[in-house]
Amino acid sequence: MKRPIGVTLSCVVLGFNGALQLLGAILAAVATVLVYQSSQRPQGDFSLQNSGFLAAVLLGVTLISAVLAAWSIATLVGLARLRSWARYSILIIGGCVAALSLLSIFGLVFAATLMPSLATPPNVPASTMHVVFISEALFWVFAGAIAGWWLVYFNLRTTKTYFLPGYQPDYPPSPNA
Repeated sequence: MKRPIGVTLSCVVLGFNGALQLLGAILAAVATVLVYQSSQRPQGDFSLQNSGFLAAVLLGVTLISAVLAAWSIATLVGLARLRSWARYSILIIGGCVAALSLLSIFGLVFAATLMPSLATPPNVPASTMHVVFISEALFWVFAGAIAGWWLVYFNLRTTKTYFLPGYQPDYPPSPNA
């Protein structure tokens, strides 16, 4: 079955994304167990303040990460099989990532403008925070670019043709479609 290179690249990106989200879910689950166990210790031992609340938050992060990983993996499989629902799914994922990227970049710019007025930790040079802000902004620009590409690419007429029920995978779509 012939798949367009754009669909194949999207599958690779979604696979990487799903794997990272699954790893995040596993790490959050481990952290939840560790925090919960520390809350069960007697008062004389080290215990985290409000560890019950922290364990609940980590459990929520675990569940959300697991659901997002399953969604990414299901979309990947659907794209690989050229299912029309997967095209809609990646458009929704792309829209969410694009919105999150814009909000994150706006928040980083806002935080960077406030940074000179905030006290930094004593042994951390100010340039370290600039590197952190720039690195995170570059990550979100990259994620937003991928999301924007998905939104454009999966709305192209030729790409939509690949996801039609009557598509014959051995022949490329006609340019007049």
